[in-house]
Amino acid sequence: MNPFDFPIVIDTGQFQTRIGSSINKLPQIIIDTILFEKIEVKEINFDKKIFSDKLGISEHCIETKSLSSSNNWNPQKKSLLVNDYQDITHPFNYLDGLDWNLLETFWTDIISREMCYDTTMCPVLLSEPHNAPFDFQDHSMEFFFESLSVPSFNCISQELLSVDAVQRGLPNIFHKSNSKGSVGIIVHFGDSSIRILPIASGYLLSDYIGIINLGGYSITNSLFDNFKTNFKSSSPITHKNIDSIKSYGIFDGIITKMAIPYICDEIISVARKCPVDYLRLLLKNIIFIGGSSINSLLSTYFKNYFKILLERNNISIDDIQVINLSNSSNIEEKILGRCSTWLGGSYFAKNSGLVGHFFNKEQYEEYGSCAIRRLFDQGVVNTA
Repeated sequence: MNPFDFPIVIDTGQFQTRIGSSINKLPQIIIDTILFEKIEVKEINFDKKIFSDKLGISEHCIETKSLSSSNNWNPQKKSLLVNDYQDITHPFNYLDGLDWNLLETFWTDIISREMCYDTTMCPVLLSEPHNAPFDFQDHSMEFFFESLSVPSFNCISQELLSVDAVQRGLPNIFHKSNSKGSVGIIVHFGDSSIRILPIASGYLLSDYIGIINLGGYSITNSLFDNFKTNFKSSSPITHKNIDSIKSYGIFDGIITKMAIPYICDEIISVARKCPVDYLRLLLKNIIFIGGSSINSLLSTYFKNYFKILLERNNISIDDIQVINLSNSSNIEEKILGRCSTWLGGSYFAKNSGLVGHFFNKEQYEEYGSCAIRRLFDQGVVNTA
């Protein structure tokens, strides 16, 4: 088996990173994008009075109806266990931007030391995360060629990989028009933002992508500020602890109430910017993908609120389809929703017709990272 036929796919998000060989159906490692000295288990105790039986009865309570049954959570429990990371550093710092030294250390630790890949034999396909700095592709190409000595490399945006994965994994998920092909909107939850991705004729309309500055990080921040006083432990509650508590499904109702108005407004705004003959087709088909902030309540309450908002905007649409892939009861759909970027990269990396779209080390050494992509766009350089 030739290792060059199966590149390593790395999806480095600002919250989690997924890494694995494209020969596999799933990433081999899903890990938080952080560096830390050690990890311990912490018990979190909470005040039972913060629970309520009614959704939305108070902005300062946790709704028991929103608890995720898939987590086997018992509302009578008074504590839960979370991982407590010591001496955390973040390659993606929300105040100072990207720390390349930390990110390179993170990649090296995971790829070479933990997964024991021989990087000199394995091409790498890297996803470009949301809100990445303008030089992300060039800098990452330099690192993988210079420090890890990979034979070939490519970097593709998370949006393109995710859209491709959804369409290939579930080819019938979008509304199809005889004249306009696949049409719909993908709502991609990230840690820094929520992206509204319009699809028309099977293609991502990249000029009309909408951005909501309400990602997983800011949601956790809001929860941290509002609820940390209701949780007790032997050591202070941290932002990362609230992230872990969020994964139990306890905050689902509050997150839903927080995010839905912004998402609905932005979806309508994006659809109106697209060609007018796509407007109603785009709004008929909404798909949620992404991380831990997506929950089982989101699609139901979104649909109800969205219908009201469409009426207020004098937009008449029948039979709106809202699909929450990240919380689907179908395990394959749920994996697609949670790992869409990695799965899109895996398909790209192992597809015989696309494997050639990698830059090799010889080209990098001759042209450099900036020039090689510019010359490729101009048709001067062919990929490996």
